[in-house]
Amino acid sequence: MHRLFFAALPDADACAQLSALVERQGRSCRTRWVRPARYHLTLAFLGSNACFREAVAETAMRAAASVRTSAFTWKLDMMRGFCATRSPVVLGASQPFAPLQDLHRRLLDALAGHGVDVPDTRRYVPHVTLGYGGPQAIEPLAVSPVYMAVERFVLLHSVGGERTYRQLGCWSLTDCD
Repeated sequence: MHRLFFAALPDADACAQLSALVERQGRSCRTRWVRPARYHLTLAFLGSNACFREAVAETAMRAAASVRTSAFTWKLDMMRGFCATRSPVVLGASQPFAPLQDLHRRLLDALAGHGVDVPDTRRYVPHVTLGYGGPQAIEPLAVSPVYMAVERFVLLHSVGGERTYRQLGCWSLTDCD
């Protein structure tokens, strides 16, 4: 399967903090932990398909180029999820964060304005997935904060069975104040 999605990627420092958190907290349940190279914050998922949809990717990249907002730093301080078959263990924020919600909304608006269908319109819950699966539940757990600078976002192409994502485009967040 081919998946397309917009994401923010953690910088080296945030990636190291996320890895250290997994090392500290990860022993509490049997979980298949995500490799640090795959850590990301999904901003908009464009769907899965049996083949790569080049036209959708090209249109989505044009839409992304029109997004204007300021860079920000996101504080992740709450681990949650369930260690059950394929259920994710995620790290997110204990409080809603307006700049992140604004980026998400602006990206969705730009995609809609360019005719790109976004299949999942449920309430946006920003998070970084740390792992999957295991036998016991993980109740929401406050953890030492990880600070993730969001200065750009990317369009990623994921192919089932491959260990890395293909980056199709990258856009800097500009200060519009």
